[in-house]
Amino acid sequence: MRRHTVLSAWLPRFARFLMGGGTATALHYGIMQALLLHGMPPTPAAMTGALTGAVVNYRLQRDMVFHPRRGQLATMRRYLAALGVGWLLNGLFFLLLHDGLHFAPLAAQASTTLLLVSLNYWLFKRYVFS
Repeated sequence: MRRHTVLSAWLPRFARFLMGGGTATALHYGIMQALLLHGMPPTPAAMTGALTGAVVNYRLQRDMVFHPRRGQLATMRRYLAALGVGWLLNGLFFLLLHDGLHFAPLAAQASTTLLLVSLNYWLFKRYVFS
């Protein structure tokens, strides 16, 4: 019975996390694609898209998912620290997949996003919005 209670408490929050993250990711990919079409190299385009998506994601995660108890400034500082880690890992994974393994830019970014979802949820739940 306890397993059911834990799962039923966790699942709606994780679903909202995915919806907010999905919205931010769609923005990320849209900006990345627009920059690629205008001639920006793939890695900077991916990282610029990630940064823009992260700004939107903060608001969505804060308001829809985690509802932090600490103030806006303290939460924002923690988000920026987690964002820095995520942004660097996004760039690293993208670079490895695109330049190292020759994935197409969109495939490299989609794979990178999948690699970072669990890390982001854990960081947001345990550190940023706790």
